Amino acid sequence: MNLCPRRRKVFLRRRDILPLALLPVACLFAGGPEITIYRGGIGMVRESLNLDLHAGLNPLQYRPPTQIIPESVVLRDVEAKQRFRLIEQDYVPAATADGLLAENEGATLDFLVREPGQAPRLQSAKIVRAPRPPSIWPGADWPTDVARNTGNQIAYSQGQVIIEVDGRWQFTLPGQPVFPARPEALFPALAWKLTADQPGKAIANLSYLSRGLNWKVDYTAIKKGDSLEFSGWLTIDNRTGLKFSDASVCLSTADAGKFYRPEGWREESSGEGSRSDEDQAATTAFRVLDGPVTIDDQASRQFGFASVADLKTQRLNIYEAFRLDPGERRQRGSASFIEDSQVGTISSSVIRLVDEVVNASSEGLGRPLPGGRVRIYERGADGSLDWLNEDQVDFTPENGWFRIPFGAAPGLKGSRVRTDFKVNQEGRWADESFSINLRNGTSTPAEIRVVENLFRGGNWSITESSNTFLKIGDRSIEFRVSVKPGEEKKLTYTVHYSW
Repeated sequence: MNLCPRRRKVFLRRRDILPLALLPVACLFAGGPEITIYRGGIGMVRESLNLDLHAGLNPLQYRPPTQIIPESVVLRDVEAKQRFRLIEQDYVPAATADGLLAENEGATLDFLVREPGQAPRLQSAKIVRAPRPPSIWPGADWPTDVARNTGNQIAYSQGQVIIEVDGRWQFTLPGQPVFPARPEALFPALAWKLTADQPGKAIANLSYLSRGLNWKVDYTAIKKGDSLEFSGWLTIDNRTGLKFSDASVCLSTADAGKFYRPEGWREESSGEGSRSDEDQAATTAFRVLDGPVTIDDQASRQFGFASVADLKTQRLNIYEAFRLDPGERRQRGSASFIEDSQVGTISSSVIRLVDEVVNASSEGLGRPLPGGRVRIYERGADGSLDWLNEDQVDFTPENGWFRIPFGAAPGLKGSRVRTDFKVNQEGRWADESFSINLRNGTSTPAEIRVVENLFRGGNWSITESSNTFLKIGDRSIEFRVSVKPGEEKKLTYTVHYSW
């Protein structure tokens, strides 16, 4: 397979590849593309191509996104009947100044020369040696600015150019090069050579990864007494360089972008993510949109889903004294928190008033809900909306639950103190103990649910506890404590980690 690696000839001559309209293979989409968008600015695109094969050699060409990862391309016979064999595959990047110079190496071009005090003029010169693009970091797929996921193609040069002007060589361009117009060079191309023993029709499945696809989810919750007016909005940002029409979209929480980042990459916390590794491990692609959509290039589009006019909820008092920022977890890695004695010692005293929602079809939901930011509003007497609060909700599987905070619970306070912390590096274990106080300053009884996030490792067990608890996640437990008016209650527990 020849995907034009940098150590070989990077810029293929486009005149050796037939324009799509002239190809003897009819290449039509058998249906809209299927796109899975991962975290980290990576998407996987799958398309079916209808082929009308001739006996013998069949050239085929396809226009991919400019941000395609060429080494990820897979073209195969979807029916597995070996109607054709793939013998060559090439990637032709979009035109750049260096690329067009390399393509015209040995040819004579016009250069636009501008000199002070003189009218611009054209100067003919021969390109004896063109520049060569180097790698921007070890193992890079293509000289693309992915360091900040901007999706901007950038040109790099190494080796001095040699230009012949009037029989003499010089190492600088005499002016701005003027190239013949070739519209097909504006976009990259995938080119294949297929062989078939006999003519006939076949369906090929094309799959590839591309940078420049991102997603996020925002939710709106409008308070309506004991229920909510609830809706979700999926934002898809497309910077791939290609418009996708009638696309079926799946989402995944898997961080595919980590495999395509330069050395020294540091991810900024986005505040998005899941409470537990169980949630973060829910990387199977899931759908939130009911039908195909069109995703314009160089644009962000929002698509509505999960709209419920009267969503039933349960009001709860939640004390979650400490919650590790998911962006920090992804950046540092779970192992770095095992022995860090400073993490988790600063605790909040706020007991939050939340509405718990069951993600069930009986409630008008019943599909996987991605983690995202929820904004909470209350409708005023005149019908206008007043902003109350906003927070992050976690990935919620079907028939799971999520909680929407509405602010502090009046008259309820909590405190949390770590009473012991031991680490045995040789034995590969750690013990951590906490004491939690709950106070009810109201005139009515209250049930307070204490959520503790066991962030130091996936292998844990509660060795001592003053109260019973429930496991609500891979690394989360919940105590349910009834507190009488004016009463203060204390609970303690010890967690043992091993690795």
